[in-house]
Amino acid sequence: MKHHTTLLAVIALLAFGSVTRPIGDEQQPDAPGIHGATAATELEILAWLELLARAGLDLPELAIYVHDSTEACGGWLGLFDADGSGHRIDLCGNVLLHELAHAWEHHHVTDATRQAFLEYANLEVWNDHDTPHPARGIEHA
Repeated sequence: MKHHTTLLAVIALLAFGSVTRPIGDEQQPDAPGIHGATAATELEILAWLELLARAGLDLPELAIYVHDSTEACGGWLGLFDADGSGHRIDLCGNVLLHELAHAWEHHHVTDATRQAFLEYANLEVWNDHDTPHPARGIEHA
């Protein structure tokens, strides 16, 4: 099993070279890559990215930041798009797949599809920070 995990990590590194941590002085805020993660967490992130890619769920280049507390996420367990770029994920808890889903939705779902989903789910708002999470279409999606 250990060999399988190592092989999966190598495949993920090759498949997602644009998502791996930048090297040396090239690292900049919001640069694509995985920032602040332990080696084990980085391998887990890469494995999820590889599985999503194999399923045909393509993601944009992302800057993924792993934090030790929810403070960096405004008290939440994670944030997608905190910088408005559509390419940043902040993880302050175990919500990686949830935040990756937000990234996929942001880059692949049209406004017309969002509106149709709101009508189907009997919701009024896609993503309004003044609306509780359970009433936001984006959280249902």
